[in-house]
Amino acid sequence: MISNIFLSGIFLSFFAFIIIIPDVSADETQTTPTLSATPSPASTPSACEADSVSISSGKLTLNWDESSDVTVTVTGEDDCFVQGETVKTKINTAGKKRITVSPESQETDENGESTFTITAKNNGGNAKVSFKAGSTGRSLIARVLNCTDISGRWYFSDRGTIKCTYDGESESSPIKGSGSVNITQKSCKVKWRDPKYDVNRKGSVKGSKIVVSGKFAIALTSKVKISQNSYVARGTIKGNKIRLKGSGKVTGTYAGINFTCEGSDTAVFTRSGDTSDLKIKGKNQTAGESSPSCLSGALKLFQSAESF
Repeated sequence: MISNIFLSGIFLSFFAFIIIIPDVSADETQTTPTLSATPSPASTPSACEADSVSISSGKLTLNWDESSDVTVTVTGEDDCFVQGETVKTKINTAGKKRITVSPESQETDENGESTFTITAKNNGGNAKVSFKAGSTGRSLIARVLNCTDISGRWYFSDRGTIKCTYDGESESSPIKGSGSVNITQKSCKVKWRDPKYDVNRKGSVKGSKIVVSGKFAIALTSKVKISQNSYVARGTIKGNKIRLKGSGKVTGTYAGINFTCEGSDTAVFTRSGDTSDLKIKGKNQTAGESSPSCLSGALKLFQSAESF
């Protein structure tokens, strides 16, 4: 019985050997799989480091209390934009009396940019602002103008033309007038008004230059519907004289019909006490010498300082 068990074990082992190890024919060759080479990791590009600083404006001209934004751009090699770089500002000693810069420092965005606001104080002259990023930087010059003081009573003489088109017909009229206005001034901002109709002229003085604007017309009846209405005058200040050249335009409908009125004028203002070359009609309010018909009196037009 033991021999039978022994023989059975040999038979089972042989059978298992045949199943586990299959027969391989002589003409078959066993190949060894080829391992592909592992690629080397790509080199990491170097970070963009600050190499150059540029400013949106190399020079600024500001009135008192006027502000302007300046954009600083930081770039690196091959003009890449440097993000997250801190840009620091510095004002020279004399400039601290004339301007402020806000903020004092700021990080650049994804475009390598940071924006600063430069505000003028009430002190004329030049100020130097430096912007530094890392070991590189750039500076600009901000010039603060001294505003000419034109506050007080001024007498004026005004001449020009007005043209109105209504229902296919046009009418042109010359205008002239004289009178006086009281100019108020806060810092470099100036203002005067027509006392009768409460129409303002507002603007600013920049050195010896002046710009004012406001409405060109007001409606005197509900039949007038105004859609566009503007007037702008520019000029120079020299001693006790202001010379202005202005133009205005108003469009709309009158009784349902379209109209357009345009005008241009030249005005000379002379400070109180120097009126030798002006014919003054009144010292406390504006006064006109002629009043052209505008939409049968339904519209009042205004030039530099005069209503017509």
